[in-house]
Amino acid sequence: MRDNWVLRFDENGNILNQFSIGGSLDELNGRFLSIQENELFIALTSTSSISIDKTENSRGGLDIWLVRTDFSGNILHQKTIGGDGGDGAHQIVTLTNGNYLIVAGSNSGISGEKTIPRIGPLSTDVWVLEIDAVTLDIVNQHQVINESTLYPIPATNQINIAFNEATQLIKAVLYDVSGKVVREQNYTHSFEQSFVFSTAGLASGVYTLRLEGNTFVKTQQVVVE
Repeated sequence: MRDNWVLRFDENGNILNQFSIGGSLDELNGRFLSIQENELFIALTSTSSISIDKTENSRGGLDIWLVRTDFSGNILHQKTIGGDGGDGAHQIVTLTNGNYLIVAGSNSGISGEKTIPRIGPLSTDVWVLEIDAVTLDIVNQHQVINESTLYPIPATNQINIAFNEATQLIKAVLYDVSGKVVREQNYTHSFEQSFVFSTAGLASGVYTLRLEGNTFVKTQQVVVE
């Protein structure tokens, strides 16, 4: 199973020390902050329950696992945060009050530590958490709806996909009325506000376009003429 491997280098690229952190299953996408001269704050996406380094059970399919360690890998404090679905940390920053802001993706309903309902029945929402720097408890939480606009509708050769903020769109999939995939388009993982989906050569009709990003899934009906 996959752990997070942490290495510390000097200015010449020599390894000063290293350690692994994880449970019995997969720990992914570690995000790291150096919070003191000899401490790290790590936000992981975890699938493990209590095992090896992990001291709390899983809340769902994926959880956010917060860990504070020294540079030798000794765990000073940890906290598991999540709901009954999949929750994964994507970014962490330090706030001016010393707490941490975590931007996560979540498709959990109200459950576990999540007190906000899921926006849509199939959506993966942006879950924003303020974390107390000492206790690692949630101080505040809210969800962000990143609205998308598709145009022109009806479409001829392409559909323009516009978001109201920079977004990491990974894939767009077009389905016909029978649910069959008729076209799929992958995108680079850079953050952009606008994308293009080609509809050239498609038969006229009604389709469903599914947009998959790093923190969301959206579906919308479109018309091609």
